[in-house]
Amino acid sequence: MSKNGRMRMRKIKKILSLYKQTDLSSRAIAKALSKPKSTVCDYIHRFNKSGLTSEDLSDKSDEQLYHALFPEEKKSNKQAGKNVLPDFNIIHLELKKKYVTRALLWEEYKESYPDNHYSITS
Repeated sequence: MSKNGRMRMRKIKKILSLYKQTDLSSRAIAKALSKPKSTVCDYIHRFNKSGLTSEDLSDKSDEQLYHALFPEEKKSNKQAGKNVLPDFNIIHLELKKKYVTRALLWEEYKESYPDNHYSITS
């Protein structure tokens, strides 16, 4: 598995090539590759929806295929909507300095990440 919980592109290509080149059902493909049927169905559905052809599986790079199969995931917006943790190592070092308080560091953190900071709701 890759870091984001998805299969490696090599495995996805294997699923899609079996789908395009054989008359196997998604259940048979899942059993042959020891993968969940729901996962196989999801990748087949994404492949059909993307407009890719079986030639594209060998012609395009892994990154191009990934973006065609998962258009909703953009690397630039990957951090959007996720809160950013403060760097606690820096906080620890800063608190050793004179006149530095946790409240001051909190305000700096809040100003640095106005839309993605953690806070206590009241």
